[in-house]
Amino acid sequence: MLTTNYQLKYILFICFLFVLLFIQPAQAKNKKIGIVHGFHVNLRKGPEISAPIVGKIQYKGTVVEILAIKDKWFYIQYNLKKAWIYADLVRILPDIDTQLQEADPKNLDQIIDDSEKLSDTSGRTYFDLGVFAFEDNDYKNAISFFMKAIKINPDDPEYHHYLGKAYLKMKSYDLAKKYLTYSESMLPNQKGLNKDLAILYYQQSDIKSASDLFNEIIRKNPSDIMSTYYAGICLYKQKDYYQAAKFFQKAGKASPTLHTNCLYYAGICHIKTSHPEKARKLLMQVRDNPKAGSLQDYARKWIQVLDKKMDLKKPYRLNARLGYQYDTNIRLEPIDEDLYTDEDDFCTRILLSGNYKIVDLNPYQISAGMVYFQHWYNEYTQYNMSGNMYNINLKIHLNPVTIRFNLSPSWFWLDSKAYLTRYTFQPSFSVQLTPRLTGTLSFAHKNDNNENNDDRDAEQGESSLSFQYFTPKRKFRLFSKFQVEAMNAESIYNNYERLISEVGININKVWGFNFGLSGQYNQKKYKEIDPFYMAIRDDHQLNATFFLHRPHLYRFIGLKTEFKYTKNSSNINIYNYKRSVVTFSLTANL
Repeated sequence: MLTTNYQLKYILFICFLFVLLFIQPAQAKNKKIGIVHGFHVNLRKGPEISAPIVGKIQYKGTVVEILAIKDKWFYIQYNLKKAWIYADLVRILPDIDTQLQEADPKNLDQIIDDSEKLSDTSGRTYFDLGVFAFEDNDYKNAISFFMKAIKINPDDPEYHHYLGKAYLKMKSYDLAKKYLTYSESMLPNQKGLNKDLAILYYQQSDIKSASDLFNEIIRKNPSDIMSTYYAGICLYKQKDYYQAAKFFQKAGKASPTLHTNCLYYAGICHIKTSHPEKARKLLMQVRDNPKAGSLQDYARKWIQVLDKKMDLKKPYRLNARLGYQYDTNIRLEPIDEDLYTDEDDFCTRILLSGNYKIVDLNPYQISAGMVYFQHWYNEYTQYNMSGNMYNINLKIHLNPVTIRFNLSPSWFWLDSKAYLTRYTFQPSFSVQLTPRLTGTLSFAHKNDNNENNDDRDAEQGESSLSFQYFTPKRKFRLFSKFQVEAMNAESIYNNYERLISEVGININKVWGFNFGLSGQYNQKKYKEIDPFYMAIRDDHQLNATFFLHRPHLYRFIGLKTEFKYTKNSSNINIYNYKRSVVTFSLTANL
């Protein structure tokens, strides 16, 4: 009987070798998946080429089926999921008790030693069953298998990594952190470990650590859309709205699943960076999407807030300013800026302006507006001045180019008497060079009719090139301008050319205030010799301006303080002067 048993085992062994040699599956695709070692493997008798299953493992009703064998690979099936595993991770383990009964007592120690060697791989196989359970969303059993694997082999960082992942899914964040960080200490830069740690830190509200890890992942793998999305969320929570919007837009374009979510958050970011029109366009897409769920209602509420706060639906704008000014050197020529009194005085100033959109159909916009101002001096009332300026504007927006045309007639009065009539036509072309940098080329033609001095009737041409740059959070606006002017008056002695260079910076929303600082240098050179002074006049002028503005002191009422300094140097002494002006104003924007 004993001989018959040995013959049967010999036949089974030959069959096993036959299966190894002749069944040819495809190339392995996942070399990390294995079968739990320690459970009984039953090979079918045969082999039968037509049989789809050549072996299986059974454990508490769970079946892992072996479909094929090739070289060092087994092709397995688990709950209809298929994968390749190392063949040497799967052992055909006859029952140990049966071996002891049938074996020669002299070989007893060797059999036990062989069994212990075989059990060295059982940590890996417990781990593999844990992976199967994890992928099947059975996190409780996955944790049990991973714990068994770690008990057998506590020094494998991958076991700790997956145990941390399972606890992360179970929302046991302290335990997840324990095993994930321990795995990282054993072997940094494991595949997927940084993402799991980043998600853990995010769930624990450690936004800075999560953001750093997500950004590191994106640098190494820019196509990781989920990390891009979470990086946007982290930046959003850190109030870096400009960068967050970029991440949301990238993730939304790449993932249909995240598209609506990203539109919503990108819209909020545009609100935070003072781009209400862009925000409204994105939020309208969310509002009009029936599949947006709760985000649809949130988007609708934000649009209502925008319409109320930013007045996007109103086709008009109204602005007013009431100020009190101290002027150290009252100007004799309010428009031409030539002569000054060397006298100081206080002045009350008002300014009213409005604009109405007649047509607002993308890409065209037509609007009309008006500006009225009045200056009253306390003592030198003969220099009181007022003016009306009207304008009609056409804007064509062809991204990234914006074209504008402005036509503006103006009338000025000095001491209640007509002083000057001016007509201005100004086309301009703006190009969005980068998301933060805009360049504008502008031309202007002015026609002046001086009511009191025909020699000053003139045509004036201006050409300018300007740039403005916004920092990432749009807290700072840097700007520069270079302008050339040519004056052609009725009297050739009033003809000149002027070069203007200007640089400046605006700082927005710092403790509720806006700040501005700018500097300007002008060089004005006349074309003809002045017959009275017998010299060609050549002026150099420096201007500096600083303002501090609280736009929302109370609702739409604001407070503004402005200081201007001018120094003009000329080769003709009478035109040398200095001037300082300080103005305190209440502002209103409706």
